[in-house]
Amino acid sequence: MKRLLFRVTRGKAMLQTFPLEVSDQDVLMKDDFHTSRLGYIVLFEDQPVLRRTVLKTCQSFLGPVFETPMRNIMDELRTAKAYKAQMRDIIVTSKRQTAEWMNNWNPLKGNGNVSVVQVYKQFLVREKTIYKTLNMFKQCNSLLVGLVWVPAKYEQDFIEKKNQMSQSRGLTPIIQIRSADEELTKPTYFESNEFSEVFQQIVDTYGIPTYKEANPAVFACVTFPFLFGVMFGDVFAGSILLAFGIYLNLAPRGKGGLVDLFAQGRYFVVLMGIFSLFCGFIYNDYTSLPLYLFGSCYTYTPGVLEPTLQENCVYPIGVDPAWYLSPNELTFMNSMKMKIAVIFGVAQMSLGIFLKGSNALYHRSVVDFVFEFLPQIFMLIALFGFMDYLIIIKWLTNYEGHTGDAPSIITTMIDMCLGVGVPAPNNHESPLFETQELQTQIMQILLLVVILCVPLMLCVKPIWASVSHKSHEKVGDDFARAEPSESDADQPFKAGNSVDIFNLREDILATLGVKEEGANHSFGEAMIHQLIETIEFVLGTVSNTASYLRLWALSLAHSQLAKVFFDNTLITGFQSGSFVALFLGFFAFMGATFGVLLCMDLMECFLHTLRLHWVEFQNKFYKGNGVLFQPTSIKKAL
Repeated sequence: MKRLLFRVTRGKAMLQTFPLEVSDQDVLMKDDFHTSRLGYIVLFEDQPVLRRTVLKTCQSFLGPVFETPMRNIMDELRTAKAYKAQMRDIIVTSKRQTAEWMNNWNPLKGNGNVSVVQVYKQFLVREKTIYKTLNMFKQCNSLLVGLVWVPAKYEQDFIEKKNQMSQSRGLTPIIQIRSADEELTKPTYFESNEFSEVFQQIVDTYGIPTYKEANPAVFACVTFPFLFGVMFGDVFAGSILLAFGIYLNLAPRGKGGLVDLFAQGRYFVVLMGIFSLFCGFIYNDYTSLPLYLFGSCYTYTPGVLEPTLQENCVYPIGVDPAWYLSPNELTFMNSMKMKIAVIFGVAQMSLGIFLKGSNALYHRSVVDFVFEFLPQIFMLIALFGFMDYLIIIKWLTNYEGHTGDAPSIITTMIDMCLGVGVPAPNNHESPLFETQELQTQIMQILLLVVILCVPLMLCVKPIWASVSHKSHEKVGDDFARAEPSESDADQPFKAGNSVDIFNLREDILATLGVKEEGANHSFGEAMIHQLIETIEFVLGTVSNTASYLRLWALSLAHSQLAKVFFDNTLITGFQSGSFVALFLGFFAFMGATFGVLLCMDLMECFLHTLRLHWVEFQNKFYKGNGVLFQPTSIKKAL
């Protein structure tokens, strides 16, 4: 550095270095200062160009620079010595108070095996939490002022704690209960327990619910494990999953390992196992094998290929096991699962739209209810609700003896949308209603309802917003004002004085990045926004309904994988007649079942269920633009 200064200043600056010897009493912690550092003094003639050159050179070494004119050097030295003495007193006091506080506060006190490192860690975490909270306040002279969110049910407890603090510590914090400014986003707070915590975390991962918005986690507690069970339905795999969930609930925790890893989601695993087991009984699927729990409604006669259906026989629950012996087993199961998937999909999407209507009613938004909720639910019911109705009618109609006349649901819906309810000339299928004319009239009415819903969703809301919009009224600043003085330092603040000692409203809004200017509600922007919303809903109604077919696809993949594993391991072992082959086949079957079905397929079904809730269900009503209420808690931090 000496050589560099000599060259850049051409010998017009003199440098003198010296080692910095600092006593232990001048530093709070020994690691805060290294004795290997050097100090330096640079003397040069006071010229602007030379001064800039010297400063730039010194700053390039990344060390602190203190500039002092020669005429003031004695005054600066006296000030520095006084400041040094003051800092020594502060350091000594801080060390003593820290040691006393940690000795009194130490929760491990009295234990011979106390980790000093752990005590220091806890102390630092506590101090960090406190100062992080204090940094959120705005300093106004000798006061710290800020906005504090308190849940309504804990308001009285908050005031009582404030009074206790005033009595025990002699502090007089002033609380002014006030309504929140419109520009501020109210934090969202939900009380959860061990059961609902997992479902709330699933929803929060997508987005925090807006304040006073319907919480999807309440419905996900049932719909999430149920839709998972529809895809994972298998008595064998569901029983293993249920047994694992029961083990997680009964096993002792706190020892680490697998139990602690899944402890938070133990009830979630139990629900997935229950619904998988239930759907497995509905499908009558035990790792690709049917269960003859209630016999069968079909009777096989020796020498006759086709079974005979018993008169007035109805299988109590699920699929008759005789269907698994039928040559059209795959066709029948695919048709049934596909239709079930569509019905469940329309039901869940309808629930989402009804929740949107409930949000509109709660917030008393007539426009959103009349010109968004009603058109959307009418459109969904008129198209895919009608399709579900056709599916149920076809299920309840007996086509025995003339199965060729059974109409195709897909063909009927195509005729409704493209042929305006009139069947194609080459379509000779029988109608699902009494006459073809009645069916055509119903389809034309429903199609007209769908067409009318589009302009209602598209045009009315932007026009209403453009006509009724008023510029935002600036919220009056009702913060208390006072002239700062020693006499009234401990008195409540009084409104109406000339000096705004807080200036909080502008500061807080600026800190949060909130702009006070009124939002631009021009008709053009509102129209573009509503156009996007309308297109997204209309196209999403079709694509989301098709997306629910993943319930059928995943269920089909699970059953067919189980069939392949069973046929190529256990069946092969039985057919070989060898105990060794059967023994090896059993372990191969269990290994494939565990690795593919209970690990990979389980995770796949979970992710697809997650997508159905995040995209197909929640986008019907859920904004997820809220802010999570996170109160300061030293206990949680530790």
